[in-house]
Order: sequence, then C-alpha cells, then structure tokens
Amino acid sequence: MGSGKLVRSSAESVARRAEEKATTAAALEGAEAARRLRDLASPGSPGGALKKVGVALVVAPDPVTTVAGAAMVASSYALRNRKPAGLDDLAAETRRVLRDMKSLSL
Repeated sequence: MGSGKLVRSSAESVARRAEEKATTAAALEGAEAARRLRDLASPGSPGGALKKVGVALVVAPDPVTTVAGAAMVASSYALRNRKPAGLDDLAAETRRVLRDMKSLSL
C-alpha cells in the first residue's frame, strides 16, 4: 500500500507540474513578456539612470543640487564600461562559493 501512495503522489505531482508549465508558458506569450525576461536576464547599465538623475539635479535651480548632480554625471561615465551582474554571473558565483565551501575541511 505504501508504494501505491508514492506512485499516485508522484503522478499527481507530475500532472501539477505540467499544468503549471502550461500556465506559465501561456502567460509569457507576447513581446512585452519577452522584453521583461530579457531585461531580467541581462539588466541595463546603472549608469544611464544615474546620468539622468544627475542632469536633472544640475538643471535644478538650487545651487546645492548642482554639486551632487555633477558628481552623479561623472559617476555615470565611470560606470559606463562596467557590465551589470546578470543571472549567469549569479549562477557562476554560486558555483564558485559552493566549490570553495566543499574544499574547506573541518
């Protein structure tokens, strides 16, 4: 009787997973969903947003914001060549940390 429950439970689990995959695939159809997934997999450069905020602060009439805005614009140019971390970078770093943890001996 125990193995029958296990088989039935496994079959139900496979059926639920198939249903969830079909629901997810149906929800991901369309250009907007594809763009959002692409942005998630490889995010844009943080320098672009930093530059926009910096320019807005420079243009603001308050003289204090001009200094902060100029620093943000300069930082955006420094960040221009840096690649933001993506999902592949996260996976590689996780593998490296796990490998290092396995090599530790207690």
